[in-house]
Amino acid sequence: MNIKTMYKDYYNNNPDSLFSNQKRLKLIPLTENTLHTYLNDLWEYSKDSSFYKYLEYPPLSSIIECESYFKRTLSLITNKEGMLWIIVLINGGKAIGTIRLAYWDLNRMITKIGYGISLKYCRQGYFSEALSFIIKYAFEILGFHRLESLTRADNIGSIKGLEKNGFKNEGCFRDYHLRYDGTRHDVAIFSLIKE
Repeated sequence: MNIKTMYKDYYNNNPDSLFSNQKRLKLIPLTENTLHTYLNDLWEYSKDSSFYKYLEYPPLSSIIECESYFKRTLSLITNKEGMLWIIVLINGGKAIGTIRLAYWDLNRMITKIGYGISLKYCRQGYFSEALSFIIKYAFEILGFHRLESLTRADNIGSIKGLEKNGFKNEGCFRDYHLRYDGTRHDVAIFSLIKE
């Protein structure tokens, strides 16, 4: 699959609609319009300082900073360097997080998965559900061979969600994570290979 075809699928097919009849979520591609529609929801969870517990960068300080963050992500999408979906509850239409494919190697057909879910919606299976859609989309539609995810070694919720969806722990990058406060943390390496 070439990059042009990948992005045609990105804009025209949502992973949730392709692979699930029973679902609680829809995954909506990030565009200028969808950012405008869901910005308040994205800011609602992004302003919670607890959301950044396992992240390297500091909490966003304003809705304008939140919008700028997602606009930078939009530029990666425009440059065909990644894809990001807003995770939206079907009941109520609220955005509760994002999930992305990025930092890919199209020669080897390897990509990394990144994600963030509002803490109000953790431990309810939403992350696992969104991840299952993206796995199928990445393998069956985009044709990737290997998916990777890096997560802090002490982020138990993230690790459990990855393992539940078949990811295998491949080891650890010691002191790989450099938090904005100067502390360093080990990062666990997870992968999933197309069967």
